[in-house]
Amino acid sequence: MTEGIVDEPAIPTEAASAEVKPMTEPSAVEIPEQLKSGFRFILVKPKSKEAFEKGWQETANYASDDPRLTDHLKKNGNYGVLPTERQLIVDVDRAGLEAGIDKLLLKKFGRTFTVKTPHGGLHLYYNTDTEQEPQNLPLRDSKTGQNLGHVKANRGGYTVGPGCSVED
Repeated sequence: MTEGIVDEPAIPTEAASAEVKPMTEPSAVEIPEQLKSGFRFILVKPKSKEAFEKGWQETANYASDDPRLTDHLKKNGNYGVLPTERQLIVDVDRAGLEAGIDKLLLKKFGRTFTVKTPHGGLHLYYNTDTEQEPQNLPLRDSKTGQNLGHVKANRGGYTVGPGCSVED
């Protein structure tokens, strides 16, 4: 299963509904331009969500043009997107979509670069004006306690990058 691009703005703008856009399947995964500024990237095992290297939070993370990352992608490896100090990623599960988390985020923060995940959720990538604390916080329904996703900030967690393939 492969992630597909839903919405393309690099930073939040005015609120608008997201449209699903077709995505081609290149032979090697390519990192979208919207993520190349500021985000860091880690090596992820092929067809997996598991990090390829230890220490990805501190040292084993790379700029989008780092030869180690580009060579890994040419060999059909996956990559992870790691938010840095002024970025966060909201990982919304299918249950979160059913609860309307995506609509709440759109209303509160506006449009941003968004991809649909292979399992029916969304990854929303935000640039912020303030430095974030490292965190990987669960999003939970306040009434039922059901997990709706996660917020990952400042190297507190990563998401598998757009265009990567994962096996179920």
